[in-house]
Amino acid sequence: MKNFRESTSKQSTSNYKGSSSHLKKRFDIRKIANVRLIVLMGIIVSLAGILIARLYDVQILNADYYAELVRRQETAPQTKETMRGEILDASGNILVSNKSRNVITYFPTVSIESDEQWDLATRFAVQFGEKASLTERELKDLYIYLNSNGNDLVTNEEILGLSDAQIYALKLEKVTDQHIATLSEEDKNGFSIYLKMNTVTSTQAAITYDNATQEQIAYLSEHQADYPGFSWQTTWDREYTGITGLEAIVGSVGAIPAEKIDFFLAKGYSTNDIVGVSGLEYQYEQFLSGNKSEYMTDSNGNLTETKSGSKGYDIVLTIDMEFQKKVEEIVMNYYRQYRSETGRDVMEAINFVATDPNTGAILASVSIKEDSEGNLYNDPQAPFLDAQIPGSVVKGATVYLGLTEGVMKQGEAIYDTPLLIQGTKPRGSWRNLGSVTDITALQLSSNVYMFNVAIRLGGAVYIPNQPLVFNHLEDTFSTMRYYFSQFGLGVKTNLDYPQEATGYKGSAQSSGMLLDFAIGQYDSYTTLQLNQYISTVANGGYRVKPYLVQKVVDNDNDDVVYETVPEVLNKIENKSNLDRVRAGFRACVTTSNCGTLTSAKPYTSAAKTGTSQLYNSEGIAIRNNAFIAFAPYDNPKIATSCVNAGAYRDTYDLTNICSRLTPEILDYFMANH
Repeated sequence: MKNFRESTSKQSTSNYKGSSSHLKKRFDIRKIANVRLIVLMGIIVSLAGILIARLYDVQILNADYYAELVRRQETAPQTKETMRGEILDASGNILVSNKSRNVITYFPTVSIESDEQWDLATRFAVQFGEKASLTERELKDLYIYLNSNGNDLVTNEEILGLSDAQIYALKLEKVTDQHIATLSEEDKNGFSIYLKMNTVTSTQAAITYDNATQEQIAYLSEHQADYPGFSWQTTWDREYTGITGLEAIVGSVGAIPAEKIDFFLAKGYSTNDIVGVSGLEYQYEQFLSGNKSEYMTDSNGNLTETKSGSKGYDIVLTIDMEFQKKVEEIVMNYYRQYRSETGRDVMEAINFVATDPNTGAILASVSIKEDSEGNLYNDPQAPFLDAQIPGSVVKGATVYLGLTEGVMKQGEAIYDTPLLIQGTKPRGSWRNLGSVTDITALQLSSNVYMFNVAIRLGGAVYIPNQPLVFNHLEDTFSTMRYYFSQFGLGVKTNLDYPQEATGYKGSAQSSGMLLDFAIGQYDSYTTLQLNQYISTVANGGYRVKPYLVQKVVDNDNDDVVYETVPEVLNKIENKSNLDRVRAGFRACVTTSNCGTLTSAKPYTSAAKTGTSQLYNSEGIAIRNNAFIAFAPYDNPKIATSCVNAGAYRDTYDLTNICSRLTPEILDYFMANH
């Protein structure tokens, strides 16, 4: 053990490599660490100093400036509406313009408590003379608001387990007339303003006072500090300046309907925006509505414009006011002249539409009706919306399908005599016409020819005094309706208007109903559909889309923003067969079978009459009269359709008013165009 210790001691001494420099290094490391710590602390102190200086700058020296920046970030820009575009007729005459009015608005610049807002509302109501017109529900809300939220109206037992909405509904039930009688006029007026103030949105001020006077505006400007958030602006109302009768087509503006709120919000509108809600105002909203101006509001309520708005685009109609007025005058005169005739006490309306058959541009639309007091008025959208069973005017489509399907031949003669079908009354024309062809069947309005088209198409065989059996009745109906649709009958015309009817398609099917369909005695059509049909015949087989707006214009520079291009929906393929239809309509005029529209006119024309038998809503047997026409024959410039709904009682045989008034309208048009 001794040797071991000695050996170890010697080895330890001889292998030692260290010196005092190791101790020095350890000391140096401590010095370095201390220096780094000092530097770090210096940096921290410097940063803290910078931060303190920056905070001092933000919170002390420039507090107002930075507070305004924060407020601007938290407050969305306020928007103001601009003027809508004007609506003009085809000649540039203004139908709808804008009328300015001043309003006082409210847009809170800072967060405000309910009590503060109530105080502001009551003071405003007193100063500006608000006269409240509150509903019963609003009066109950006011009572609850002013009386501890209505807590005294209910007991704890009554509200146990109820939701907040259920509790409030119960409170409303508990408010009586006696409670409401305690409300002062000042409270009511203040609440009226309070409710209006709360219609404000994140970007749009609430209108709190309408039709403000210059004196009221001046007072508000001088006392802005007393009414924070209140300002004034100019808004616009639509002003109709056109002829009486076109208002319904033009339409109206108003608050966004509840059922369309999501649609408009998705397009960037605010809930309290005024938009087109009907007619062309709605259809062309995207063009008529202007681009809003944007403003920022400072803490004092002053507005600064940050984005300039622009007026909406103007729309130009296809309708010329003078022609529209003349058509309305003529139709109304005929209604007034004939309504006192015995048998015409069932008359409902005279509908009339005129278009350019080559483009589809609507030139005039009139529907003269009588109100409960006997006053006549024009409902110009009725020709798009009201459908009637028109009678023989549709026979051109029946002839075309018969020829095109090959069940009839051009020039083939059919002997017109009543059909004797077992179990039914004899079915014939208005008189026995004898031998008729495709052309003379239209000229003389043969029912029997049309019956034969349907019978042959359906694969039936007519045997006198025997049942008429169709092998494929449903298919025959479908085929006939298909051909009719190619002319625009029974389908949408695709008019640029929010609403359009397609008429009634009879669902029941029988051999007798098929024969009725062939002569226009089953399905119903609008006057506009009949016009698209006669236009297709007139222009050589092109079913064109009708339209009311020819172009959209930027009023600032007269640039055309949008222009309607005539659109062909489909084409009638067999021109030869269509020419036979045209010839039949022409023959109706040249042989004086189309009323007062004859070859004696200084212009050529083609036309077709129609009469249908039906029952009105009161169960009275009546007749409708119809008349379609176009002129000139070789180069058509106008196509017209007219339907006299409820023309007279079925027990009478009176004049087709449409065949009288249409020639007068054509005379005027041809003389002035």
